[in-house]
Amino acid sequence: MAIPNRKLSEEQAQDILRNCHYGVLSTVDEHGNPYGVGINCFYMEKEHALYFHTKKIGKKMNNIKNHPIVSVFITDGMEKIVQERFTTHYQSIIVEGSAELIDNIDEIEAKLRILCQRLCPDAVERREEVIAKFLPVVGICKISIKNITAKANRDA
Repeated sequence: MAIPNRKLSEEQAQDILRNCHYGVLSTVDEHGNPYGVGINCFYMEKEHALYFHTKKIGKKMNNIKNHPIVSVFITDGMEKIVQERFTTHYQSIIVEGSAELIDNIDEIEAKLRILCQRLCPDAVERREEVIAKFLPVVGICKISIKNITAKANRDA
């Protein structure tokens, strides 16, 4: 890390992960070109894994099939530009790991339920309807986390 005093503890990184719902997934295509795309995601602490929903086909999934090593950039969404200091206050993490498309329909359904609860906690009445509608076509990817780097700038 370029500025050591900005490094966050493992517990602080876990806090950001526990509360995350959006990140930027970075993959590499067959020619070595980078590809970044926004994802809705959630963290399962017991599995030390990050999950996101996706179409089962497309550039993102082709990249993952050909090169499953990925990274995800996540911020807590509380960035603040401090104009008089020409700086930004933030805290963020980068997750590195191996991604795979889940193929067990029961696990896909369970993870969709968790995703819906995390993203739309007040939409309980439509949750099962939405899950039933999208279950046949949606994919769920699991990122088995190998490394987490976390940093913040909160200088006074």
